[in-house]
Amino acid sequence: MPPRITVVGSANIDHVARCERLPRPGETVTDAVFERVPGGKGANQAVAAARLGATVRFVGRIGTDDLVLRSLDREGIDTSAVARDDGETGVALILVAVLHFIEDHEDPWAVVNCYKDLMAPGSYLVISHVTADHLSADAARQARAAYAGASAPGAARSRAQIAGFFAGLDMVPPGLVDVSEWRPDVIGVSAGPPVFYAGIGCKTRPGRPR
Repeated sequence: MPPRITVVGSANIDHVARCERLPRPGETVTDAVFERVPGGKGANQAVAAARLGATVRFVGRIGTDDLVLRSLDREGIDTSAVARDDGETGVALILVAVLHFIEDHEDPWAVVNCYKDLMAPGSYLVISHVTADHLSADAARQARAAYAGASAPGAARSRAQIAGFFAGLDMVPPGLVDVSEWRPDVIGVSAGPPVFYAGIGCKTRPGRPR
């Protein structure tokens, strides 16, 4: 008799762009193929268990779009306990080690706000960002000089500036902290001052979070 497993977790839609190769520094690679594929850690675990022969029931919450639900149904997974909300299924916008390559004059806060405006309630924003909070003035100058000739100059920001990207969102514990504090049991807590801050914010209400 196959094992019976109930998975309670997330079901998301992944937005994936595929290209023939990674771009070289300063190069733009075109002709990428864009796909929307079912994902989410909970849904992925449910599919894996079903393919290994278990009888699986998935419990989660999605919007009115059916892409994820259809993918679970195809795997023979019981989706009768999946709740449906009005609007699109939430997304996870992951900007890990990205925003410090957008300079202040390009207004990265406005860029992030545009994404936040379009995100459905229940969506998450994930950011990690290099900081110069604890660098000496000389070390900060050296870091800027090192990126001066790069295709994307680096912009280290203060914790307060990084926190501005999350304006209007509810922060997930432990908040905006040294990146090592998110998985201290795996990588250990950094002994020195933060070099990277990381945080996760959740959009809990419709509209424009500010």
